[in-house]
Amino acid sequence: GAESMEAAARAARYRALAAACAGEGLEVAVAHTADDQAETLLLGALRGRVTGMSERSEVEGARVVRPLLGVRRADTEGACAELGLSAWRDPQNADTNFRRVALRREVIPQLSRIIGGDVVPALAQAAGDAALDNAALRTPPTTDCAELAAMAEPRRRRAIAAWLVSEGVEVTRRGVGDVGKLCTHWHGQGPVAVRSARQVGQRLEVARIGGKLALLSGH
Repeated sequence: GAESMEAAARAARYRALAAACAGEGLEVAVAHTADDQAETLLLGALRGRVTGMSERSEVEGARVVRPLLGVRRADTEGACAELGLSAWRDPQNADTNFRRVALRREVIPQLSRIIGGDVVPALAQAAGDAALDNAALRTPPTTDCAELAAMAEPRRRRAIAAWLVSEGVEVTRRGVGDVGKLCTHWHGQGPVAVRSARQVGQRLEVARIGGKLALLSGH
């Protein structure tokens, strides 16, 4: 679907940027704005996960910085116009088949109408707070089921999500929960179906093998 294609394209872009920066000690500065932050919060909520972008993070091996998270998209466009810079516009940004575009063009304007004001600042602030919370509770990825089962649920969910991300798997709340049950409620059940975030349409499975989680090719 459109979302899988978008996720795969995003992963490929960051892998290419990571390769270009390899060995140079460089960071990748991206132009995500407060509007993007608000959209990220809503996208995460639709997947059952409260998420936000942090000012610095590692994505597909690239060291990413986001200096414009506190700036509105309209202000960046205005600055480009004032400086005589031509900003490239991704044609996908007009396609509401993509969930993020639909949120941007339809849902967020409707939310603003409902509250009688601009909804983006509050959403962006909540996303920023979520990013700080996630950073404070960050747990290193592990595949050891006994270790995961012994963790408090918030840390277990984050450890599993971190492992899935490192393996190029699309993370959803349901997926993380089902993988967690392989550790906390083990009774010999079959593997959990997940989707690749790197290759469109690729189906994968997470299984428990020898007391550890393992990522397998789907059938």
